[in-house]
Amino acid sequence: MPDVSANAVCTLMTGCLFIFSKGDFMSISAENTANKNFISAVILAAGSSSRMGIDKITAELMGVPVIAYSIKAMAESNADEIIIVASESNLEAIKNIADNVKTDKPIRVITGGKTRAESAMNAFNAIDVSSDIVSVHDGARPMVTPSLCNKVYEKAAECGGAIAAVWVKDTIKKVEDGIISATPERKYLMQAQTPQCFRRDVYKKAIEYMASNPSDITDDASAAEMAGCKVAVVEGDYRNIKLTTPDDFLIAQVFLKA
Repeated sequence: MPDVSANAVCTLMTGCLFIFSKGDFMSISAENTANKNFISAVILAAGSSSRMGIDKITAELMGVPVIAYSIKAMAESNADEIIIVASESNLEAIKNIADNVKTDKPIRVITGGKTRAESAMNAFNAIDVSSDIVSVHDGARPMVTPSLCNKVYEKAAECGGAIAAVWVKDTIKKVEDGIISATPERKYLMQAQTPQCFRRDVYKKAIEYMASNPSDITDDASAAEMAGCKVAVVEGDYRNIKLTTPDDFLIAQVFLKA
């Protein structure tokens, strides 16, 4: 389970030292340099956290709510606005957390839908009318850095869509009915991460496909691919882990303390 110490000093591998104390988050500059496209950063925080047993988004990691790390990373990146998609159960808690992040970039907290497709549509409808690039990040990945976000933004502007991903380290087996049916070549396999970014028109096609085929979708990039769009890959970070089980909190704490 997460460390609930009252104060924490965390280096988030960005060259910047973040000094946090519970309920008192540092001010973040909203300077946005060399950013020609208007970027809408969407943070997904409406999941059920069924495998965690608690709401992992609002749980504390080193004395700081998990979602706060992602909000701060987006505020430090070249994003122009931040939209957080919350569930009805954690909406007020996330609003309170977002209010404690001092930035002059607009932050809005909206309610997600009953399905991923509905949440994606709600987010798309909430972005600024002048938005050029839509970035989607899983709020359960607190280790994301502003630098990685910016690299994915830039690649999406160039290619139409882009995601962060890392090469798999283990041999992967395809298993059917308890029996190995195939062993894909590892040199072709990458593990998808977030953020996943798209030009506005590409993301619109993706969510329209997602709405028509909700059971086929595991991430936004999959929807874009199935809608006929090409999605590029940016080398991600092995520390950009997703908090899924209590053990993942322990791993994240090690990264932060390092």
